[in-house]
Amino acid sequence: MGIFAARLPPKTQLRPATNRSPRSSTRNLCYEIEARSLLPIAPQSRTIGPMNNDQTTIANREDVGDTPVELDKLTGQLISGRYQVEECLGCGAMGEVYRATHTLMAKTVAIKVLRSQLEQRDDLVERFRREAQAAAHIDHPNICAASDFGQMDDGTFFLVIEYLEGHTLEDAIEARAPISAAQTIDIAVQVASGLSRAHELDVIHRDLKPENIMLVAREDGQDFVKILDFGVARVRLTEQHENAQLTQAGTVWGTPLYMAPEQAAGGEVDGRSDLYSLGVILYEMLCGRPPFKDSNPARVMAMHLTHQPRPPSEYAPEAKIPLALETLVLELLDKDPNSRPASASALIERLEACRDANKLPIAQRAQDIADQSSVLLKRAVNSSETGVARALTWFRAQETLTQGIVLGVSAALLLAVILVPTIAVISTIAGSSGSTTAAAQAKSKKVRRNLKEKRADFIKEAGLDDVPVALAENRTSDALSALDNAAATYGDNPHFAYLSGRTNAVRGRWQASIDAYKKALSAEPLYANDSQLVDDIFVRFSDPKKHRAAPAQELIEEYLDTVYATQKLAEVASESDSGSARKRAYQVLESTKRMDDLEDWSRLSIQMGNAKNCNARKKIIPDIVKAGDPRGLKVLRAYAAKSTRGCGFLSLEDCHACMRGDLRDAIQTLEKEE
Repeated sequence: MGIFAARLPPKTQLRPATNRSPRSSTRNLCYEIEARSLLPIAPQSRTIGPMNNDQTTIANREDVGDTPVELDKLTGQLISGRYQVEECLGCGAMGEVYRATHTLMAKTVAIKVLRSQLEQRDDLVERFRREAQAAAHIDHPNICAASDFGQMDDGTFFLVIEYLEGHTLEDAIEARAPISAAQTIDIAVQVASGLSRAHELDVIHRDLKPENIMLVAREDGQDFVKILDFGVARVRLTEQHENAQLTQAGTVWGTPLYMAPEQAAGGEVDGRSDLYSLGVILYEMLCGRPPFKDSNPARVMAMHLTHQPRPPSEYAPEAKIPLALETLVLELLDKDPNSRPASASALIERLEACRDANKLPIAQRAQDIADQSSVLLKRAVNSSETGVARALTWFRAQETLTQGIVLGVSAALLLAVILVPTIAVISTIAGSSGSTTAAAQAKSKKVRRNLKEKRADFIKEAGLDDVPVALAENRTSDALSALDNAAATYGDNPHFAYLSGRTNAVRGRWQASIDAYKKALSAEPLYANDSQLVDDIFVRFSDPKKHRAAPAQELIEEYLDTVYATQKLAEVASESDSGSARKRAYQVLESTKRMDDLEDWSRLSIQMGNAKNCNARKKIIPDIVKAGDPRGLKVLRAYAAKSTRGCGFLSLEDCHACMRGDLRDAIQTLEKEE
């Protein structure tokens, strides 16, 4: 049977029991969702499970069965000697949710029940166990608590959870989107607060989405958040052996629309994967749609790996999304977990800063906007490059990944989906400098190949074969442990230093990474040709804080004199979302005389971006047109798209008024060259 063979009743058929009060109707919808959330497959907006070798899902029609759901089968019964069942709140293909009273405590609870026909399904019982274990231990006001888990006399599994009245965030988005920035921040802070506590206990949700977030009305009229359904969470609260099917490398669990890139690739997830999902949710709240949409769930997953999201303000210009909040949302959606906020608590600080930003004086807000605006011009090239690198890492490192790709898509096919839209972009990067001759490229390639062979020999000799594998699988703790054990013997070896630098970079320990790379470059200067080393150093160099970027700048100035490093400087100088990083790269290009190595369009674009005022930029426009390269359109279009406000009295005047006409004419001229 095909992938969508499981018979999932439409929403209208997932009906609550009749004769309910108007107040209870929204509550019942939440429990309908809870009931149908037990099913681990569905279209892109539903949770999906792992694939078998025959590329069918683990929950096909034969598994679920065609027996109609029996409503209210437990109403009036006493469960486990203490739960008096009162009414059915919702039902789905996999089970029901009931309202009940704990007779000994006189407390109202909700009880999720797994259909008796499926009690032999170990994976679904495991999901119940996980949710019970996670929700019972987290103990946070923004987490829907679980208080009991067991079996009835007939073997039916049940889970007792907190009884709530409200509606889902999914329904709020459908009814109210775009949701105001203030409300979005308020909800996001609460979700992040719950996640922060979960992550402290090493519980990763893995299926965060609007459907799993419930909003309960507070007395002040604001929404109180409850996170639901930890059924596919990664739970490491005890030393018990985890269910292999729910945790094995290369297996994908989650919902395509809200899935982090590393999760879509079948890789290791951590708290930052949940933050990516929260970023998708924030995006949808602010503009009414997710960043990536397609009728094919596999293509949606590929988009998470490779596509750059458009700013949400482009879909909802009327919402007047604050730039600071939009910048944060795009940062949450970064392909690289290291580029997202480091933790849920760090995210809360950023969200509160966004809230406070609207209270600042207008002059200060204008300065903040100037510092943040370039993030909307960044990332298209870097995102594609990162996406391909990540995809290749996973597909090469895990030969069994073809069994983990969801929805019947083979590894080769998904890789093709990923690669096709990015090859042209990478080719543009490779050919962006006029001094990159074929001979220089061939020489650099030969150097890299020789270094790779020598490093492979060293890894074999030192018994460090597990380090590259651990890195590919994002098991940086294992890689660091192996390196620590070998440091006394091989600490002075440049290849060891390179491995240490790379591992610490993946781990986000940037100072340790830079120190190790310095040792590698000192012992083997040819490592300046290694593009991965250069990329890692430039991540630190691009840090907005000068004191953190300084050690990386020292390495660039002293060791990295390659064409590729010069191209990276040009990228930072023209595309970084940090004004201080752009200025820093521009100064290095000037001080090291590398500006002359750039092609005319690139040099002029950088000079225009670093010019002090409108008149200075205006003088550069004719030179960009004279260079005759369509790649110069990028900076021209960026300035043409800038706001017509931000200067003068109350920031109401156009900062770029002096060159609007010149920009329009220049763009029209260069577009003829495309």
